[in-house]
Amino acid sequence: MRSFIFALAFAFIIAGRTASSQVSFGPAIGVQYSTSIGGYSYYHYEWEYGYKAGVFAQVPFKKNQWLRSELIFNLAGYKYQYTDVYPEGSEAISGFFHAGYLQLPVLFQRSFQSGFHFDGGAFSEYQLTQHQKEFTYTRTSLDSFTIGTSELADSHNVTANRFQAGVTASIGFMKSGFDLSISSQYYLTSLFALKEESYRNQHLFALSLGLAYHVK
Repeated sequence: MRSFIFALAFAFIIAGRTASSQVSFGPAIGVQYSTSIGGYSYYHYEWEYGYKAGVFAQVPFKKNQWLRSELIFNLAGYKYQYTDVYPEGSEAISGFFHAGYLQLPVLFQRSFQSGFHFDGGAFSEYQLTQHQKEFTYTRTSLDSFTIGTSELADSHNVTANRFQAGVTASIGFMKSGFDLSISSQYYLTSLFALKEESYRNQHLFALSLGLAYHVK
């Protein structure tokens, strides 16, 4: 996967040198909704909000075809819940996981005279930040009494695999330099390196709504 990303990036640079007068670039921002696929079998994973912000550049490949790349900060993650009931009481866990990445996608774009375009490609990214907060509430019955205890864990330590890579696809519409797009990203690499019986390889999946502006 790394070799594939680097090969695409190299092709993008070469194309840019041969058509530097036609390079288009500018800022790009977006909001996204991400979740986890896989993970612990007894956890219920939910969608969580995030965002993207950075810059993009694209160069012509053929008529109505472009090579596009971005350098962005990408915040993705998920929420999770778990409840266990046993004869003496119960335990409920809820929390969230946020990871901030420096991402480099490389895409092939097919544009149309109507302003619509389709994009597809791959991305690689490196994790810069992590924030995980987890709240645990335990309820225990003792004779005729019920005792409740709570615990909050809040960590900024990076425990996930820092390098991630995957595939991405989007559809967009450009007019007057503004480019509005809807995209999806699926991570092919596992989020954590865990070897537990109840844990399946965990992958992030994200949907985003982005806005870019073509300065040139």
